[in-house]
Amino acid sequence: MATLLQTAKINNVDPFAWLTLTLQRIANGWPSNEIDAFMPWNQAA
Repeated sequence: MATLLQTAKINNVDPFAWLTLTLQRIANGWPSNEIDAFMPWNQAA
């Protein structure tokens, strides 16, 4: 988890906002075949 949060920081993404969005997507049934969309480098800064 710490590595993902640091990766978000490196990619100029707010770690808290990224984690919140990711957890919301998982809770809402995000398709497992689109897991790459969760990666911090795929988020808009």
